[in-house]
Amino acid sequence: MRYRVVTSFIRFLVFCVPAFVFSPYWDHFIYPFNSKYSDLLITHYPNIVYIRQSLEQIGRVPLWSNMIMSGYPLSADPLSGLFYPPGWLLFILPLPQGFNILFMAHLIFSGIGMYLFLKAEGLCEFCSLLGALSFELMPKTFGHIGEGHVTLVYAVSWTPWLLLFEKIRRALYLPWRQVSCGLVLGMIILADIRWAFYAALLWLCYGFWQAQKTEGQSGNLLTRLRLLGITTGKWINQVLPQFFIAILAGAPLLFPLMEFTPLSTRSLLSSADNLFLSLPPSYLFGLVIPDIAGFAEWLLYPGVFSLLSLLIIVNGKYIKQNTFWLIVAFSALLFSLGDFFPILKAFSTLPGFDLLRVPARALFLLGFAFSVLSARGFFTLEEGLSKSDLQRLRLILTAFVLFIGLLTIGVNFLVRETTIKVKFLWSAVGVILYATLIFLRTNEVLGRRLFRVAIVPLLVLDLCGVGFSQLRFVEARQVLQQKSDLTSFLTSLGNAHYRVYSPSYSVPQHIVAQHKLELADGVNPMQLIAYVRFMEQATGIPVAGYSVTIPPFASGDPDADNAGYCPNLTDLGILNVRYIVSEFDLGACRLLLLGKFGNSRVYLNNIYLPRIWVQDEKANIGERMISQPIIRKYTPDDITVDASGPGLLVLSEITYPGWRVNVDGQRAQLIEPLGFLRGVQLSEGSHHVRFYFVPMSFYVGWIIFFITILFLLITRLYVLFIARIRGR
Repeated sequence: MRYRVVTSFIRFLVFCVPAFVFSPYWDHFIYPFNSKYSDLLITHYPNIVYIRQSLEQIGRVPLWSNMIMSGYPLSADPLSGLFYPPGWLLFILPLPQGFNILFMAHLIFSGIGMYLFLKAEGLCEFCSLLGALSFELMPKTFGHIGEGHVTLVYAVSWTPWLLLFEKIRRALYLPWRQVSCGLVLGMIILADIRWAFYAALLWLCYGFWQAQKTEGQSGNLLTRLRLLGITTGKWINQVLPQFFIAILAGAPLLFPLMEFTPLSTRSLLSSADNLFLSLPPSYLFGLVIPDIAGFAEWLLYPGVFSLLSLLIIVNGKYIKQNTFWLIVAFSALLFSLGDFFPILKAFSTLPGFDLLRVPARALFLLGFAFSVLSARGFFTLEEGLSKSDLQRLRLILTAFVLFIGLLTIGVNFLVRETTIKVKFLWSAVGVILYATLIFLRTNEVLGRRLFRVAIVPLLVLDLCGVGFSQLRFVEARQVLQQKSDLTSFLTSLGNAHYRVYSPSYSVPQHIVAQHKLELADGVNPMQLIAYVRFMEQATGIPVAGYSVTIPPFASGDPDADNAGYCPNLTDLGILNVRYIVSEFDLGACRLLLLGKFGNSRVYLNNIYLPRIWVQDEKANIGERMISQPIIRKYTPDDITVDASGPGLLVLSEITYPGWRVNVDGQRAQLIEPLGFLRGVQLSEGSHHVRFYFVPMSFYVGWIIFFITILFLLITRLYVLFIARIRGR
C-alpha cells in the first residue's frame, strides 16, 4: 500500500513539473527570448478577444472578422480558435492566464500520454516516467510556446496518445477498437492541421511496424513475402476506417479549409516557399550543443540524458531492438533539412505540400523518438549489460566525454562571445555529470535508488534550463498598454466606420482587438489572392513570393523596410482607409500629419470613402457617388442598411463564398466590385438591404462532426446493451 502511495506521488510530481516551472509566470505574456513579436499576440490573443467581444455584444460566436485585412473568414481560418474544443475554454478564462493554463495542461497531457505509451511498450515504471519527462519538457516545445505557436503545441501534445491507442487497439471494446486512432487524429487536425501529416505518418509507420512484428517473419523468401502481403492487407483494412473517422472528426476545419485554400495565396506557394526555414546543416551540432536563446524552428537539442541513452542503445545487440525509433529520428532529421535535402526538394511542389511549410517542424518527431530512446536506454541499463557490452559502453562514454571536454576547452580559448562559451560549457558539464553517474552505476558504486534520485533533477535542470532560455516573460499590463497614446488618439477620432493602414505594423493586432479598431493591413498565413493583388497596387509595395503579412516586409524589419514607398491614396480610400500610421516619414506622399506618438506618425487620407455608398453603375468604383446609405445594424456576420437607388450599392467589405444579400426581404444577386468587394444593384426608390454570412462549409463540417460522435456513442450503447442481454 505504501509503495503504491509513494509511486502515485512520484507520478504526480513528474507530470506536474510543467505546472511548477510555469506557475510563477502564469499571468505573463510569453515571447521568444530574442524577438519582440509572438504569434500569440499577433494572431491567437486578438482572435480570442474578438470572439469574446462578439459573445458579449450579440450573444454568438462570429464567423467573420473585420479586424484585419478589410475582413476575412474566421470560420475558415485554422488559427481562429473556433475548431479545437479544449481551446474553447479561452472564451471564458481570464487572459493571458488562460493561454498559460492550456499550455501547462497540454504539456502535462502529453507527459501522461507518453508515460502510458511507454508502459504499453513494456518498459518499467521509472523508465516510462523518464521518457514522459523528456517529452513534456522538450526544449523545442518551450521554444514554440515562446513563438506563440499555440495550436501547434496543442496538436503535438496528442501525438503519444495516437500511438498509445494504436498499441492497445486490440484490447479496446467496440466500437473504440476501430475508431480510437481516427478520433485522436481528428483532434490533431482540429488543433493544427499542419501537424496532422507528421502525426499520421508516424502513426502509419508505427502501426505497420507493429503489424509485421505481431505476425512475425519466418521461412524462406517466398513465404516471407506472402506473409508480408497478408499482414499488409490486414493492416490496410484496419487503417482505412480510422482515416475515414479522422476525416469525419476533422470535418469542421477540413471543409472550410478546402474552400478557402484555392482562393488564398497558399495555393500559389512555390517550392522555395514550401521549404521555408529549412534546417541549415550547421545547426546539426545542436544535437549535442544546446542552442541557448536560439530560434525555436531550428532547435533540436534532446537533452544530454537522451544522447547518452542513445550511446547505450547503439551498443552492440541493442540496435536491432530499437531500429524503428532510430529510423524515425534519422528520417525526421533528413526531412527537416528541407531545401538542403535534394530528394525533398523534388517533392515540394506536390499538391498539399503547402501544409508542410517549414519542414524543420519534423524535429518534433526527432524529439519524440529521442524521448522513447531515452526511456529504452535507461531500461537497457536497468536490465543489466553483459561484460563485453559494459566494456564497450565505458569506452564510448570515455571517448565522448573527452571529445566534448576538449572541444569546450578549445572554444573557450578561441571564441570571445560569451553565449557560445555558455552553450559548450552547458553541454560539457551535463555530459560529465551524466557519464559519471552511469560509470558509478555500472560499477555498482551507486545503488539503483540513489542513481534514480540523481537522474531526475539533472534531467529537469538540463531540459528546463535550455527550454527557459528560449523564453521571455512580460507582464500583461506592460503588453496591453503598448501604444496607449496612439490608440487613445485613434479611438477619439469619432464613431464613424473607418479603417487604419500601416506600412510598418505600427498598430499591433492585439491592440487592434482591444480597442475595436479595423485594419486594411494585417498578419495572417491565409490571405485572399484578389485582396493581396489589390493591396500591392494600393500600398505601392511590391509582393515577391508568399508573405504572411500585408504589406510584406522584405528583410523582416517593419520599422524600416517600406520607407521608400508611397501609398495610392485613392485605392486605400476605396477600402475606407481614413488614417495611415507609420514609423517613418510619409510627408512626401500628399498626406496630412495629424500627430506623432513616440515614433508613430498618424496621417489623414483626405480622399477616403465611407464604408458603404451608392454610385453610378457605369462609373469606375469609387467615382460618381449618388448617395450614402444609413447603416442600421453592423455586426461581423450581418449588416443592414437603408439605401436609395437607382445605382450600384458598394460595401467596402471583402466578399467570400457564403456572403448573401437581400433587398427588401428578397434574395438578390451579390455583385463583386473590383473582384473582392460586396455590392448589389438597386432599382429606383428606397430599399432595405441586408448582407449576411452563411458559410455552408462550416455548418456542414460541424454537422458531420456531431453526427459522427453521436453515432459512435449510440453504437457503444448498443454493444453494451447486447452484451448485457447475452449475459442474462
